[in-house]
Amino acid sequence: GDVPLEVVRQALNAVPPIVGDGQRKEWLALAMSVKAANPAAKAIFDQWQRMSPQYERSDDYVWNTVHPVAGSYLKLFAEARAHDPEWWRDGNPIVADWWRQHIDVVFGSITTLTPMDRLRRRSRWMLSKQLCRGVSR
Repeated sequence: GDVPLEVVRQALNAVPPIVGDGQRKEWLALAMSVKAANPAAKAIFDQWQRMSPQYERSDDYVWNTVHPVAGSYLKLFAEARAHDPEWWRDGNPIVADWWRQHIDVVFGSITTLTPMDRLRRRSRWMLSKQLCRGVSR
């Protein structure tokens, strides 16, 4: 949870609001990933979720009920990258510098990780995905 708030905000701004029936698990997983990135990002997440036409004030309690697991912050950056591969290039030097310093940590680098490190990271990523899927069950 030490991702700067500016980075969280910019990454989340790259992700369009989640809309449509059956998307609750995705929304919960994103809430968990934002909270894992920085527990102080509640206002940023709230501002983002209010852009959805399906926003309901009663959903505000969710922030206090999600408990991120190690590695769950990765979803935030995966979503940002999926919607805008250059989300971090928006003129904010804090965001750009942080991303350049952490991209290998976030997504892993074939050249700097040992095979065992890659296996551990993949195991954590798969566990995180499974936990995110099971949030609303």
